[in-house]
Amino acid sequence: MDTLVERLRKGKEETAKRCTDVAEKYTPTGVKVEYRKSLTGRAYGSQNRMAAPRPITRKALYIFLHECAHFHLSHCSKKSRHVEEFEAEQWAHEMMRQEGIRIPRSMTRRAKKYVAFKIEQALKRGAKKIDKKAAKWSGSIELVEIYGATLV
Repeated sequence: MDTLVERLRKGKEETAKRCTDVAEKYTPTGVKVEYRKSLTGRAYGSQNRMAAPRPITRKALYIFLHECAHFHLSHCSKKSRHVEEFEAEQWAHEMMRQEGIRIPRSMTRRAKKYVAFKIEQALKRGAKKIDKKAAKWSGSIELVEIYGATLV
């Protein structure tokens, strides 16, 4: 009979394997992955590389998928940063759902807060147009109105 500790260890190992398999499935072809110890990520589109946490937990996988999204969505473009980040958050959410991996509400709240931060950055830098879907999803519509920007 397994002890509680053994069952927990086995569950952790199974989660790590599942998350790693999902990450491998969505890692863009030709992109070099560098693993970080922190739960942060960065996509370097022009260098075809990304830095992300090793995807062995749901949270680390989510961040990993967010960085993959920048490549899958061709974000080396002229889109506003807040739009790119909004799209990457949406993509990461969708891939986790498709794979049957539950997304805790705390992760969704964090994602919305991150997009709101990017919108606020854009507004402080003088942006006159903010993506309506991104503003609505992140709860930033009132902030956009305060700055007098237009929702497009």
